[in-house]
Amino acid sequence: MHPSISLLVCVTAVLVFLGQVSSQPTSTTTVVTTTTVTTTLVSTATPPSTCTPQYDCSSSPKGCLNNGVCTNNMCSCLPGFGGNDCSLLSCGSPLTAPSQRPTVAANSSCTQCDSGFSGFNCNICQTDAGCQSKSPSRTSILGNEGMVCNKKTEVFYDSFMTCAVRAPELTGFFPGKYTVNLDMDAINKTIYAQLWLDQVEQFYCSVPNCDIATTEQNGNIQTTWTCPVIDCQCLNPTLMCGGVPGPVVNLNSTINSLKGPFSLTCPQGNASCDFFIDDLSGFFPNGLQMVDCDL
Repeated sequence: MHPSISLLVCVTAVLVFLGQVSSQPTSTTTVVTTTTVTTTLVSTATPPSTCTPQYDCSSSPKGCLNNGVCTNNMCSCLPGFGGNDCSLLSCGSPLTAPSQRPTVAANSSCTQCDSGFSGFNCNICQTDAGCQSKSPSRTSILGNEGMVCNKKTEVFYDSFMTCAVRAPELTGFFPGKYTVNLDMDAINKTIYAQLWLDQVEQFYCSVPNCDIATTEQNGNIQTTWTCPVIDCQCLNPTLMCGGVPGPVVNLNSTINSLKGPFSLTCPQGNASCDFFIDDLSGFFPNGLQMVDCDL
């Protein structure tokens, strides 16, 4: 073979070999490192405060205390009482709108009344100026005439009275100072009453449909309320209503079952009254005497 031909064959063989090598696929391995990052989120926001459910007097077993009236699931309290269930004392004066009267705990008393008013729940009128300093929250039977304090036991519109109670039959079982608070509503012919022992309310009563008569005999004038029924509610567990276990008398069932009749007699010019409940005639044959009345 000619030398040049041999050289050409060798070169061609080398090129073919190199071409085969270069045509082989190239395998590339890529290593990917993945880093997992865990993030913990911590809230610095203050959790919402727990809301106190609104008191629903229509579904609560106790309803509205102190002769309050449940309307649209809310209590409407008598003058001198407040709170969601009418268990608190209202201060200020009865001429102030109920929602604006400050309240204190039931087993205490108001430390500051509006000018011209006094009493443990600020219902007792002391001066005419006190009455006339505020627009009345209720319409007076006297229309637009200036309101004045009525310091007589004869009631023309609505009168409030706080008296000590002489009850020797009770003090043997429940020693202490007895006080009765009266709201005498001449328009609706109803008496609302609460009995307190050492500033703790024991029970309250409603006395509706009363006949009111003012009479004079031998120059003595007196006003008598004669009422066919009485409805009372013992505040358990107070002292008189089963609050103390043991041999102490529990008057809960006795007080809750009172039916009447009821009478209240108040001589004018005398800071005292007598009241009588037929159901209790066995305990108090002469009734009970209210003395040192503030009215």
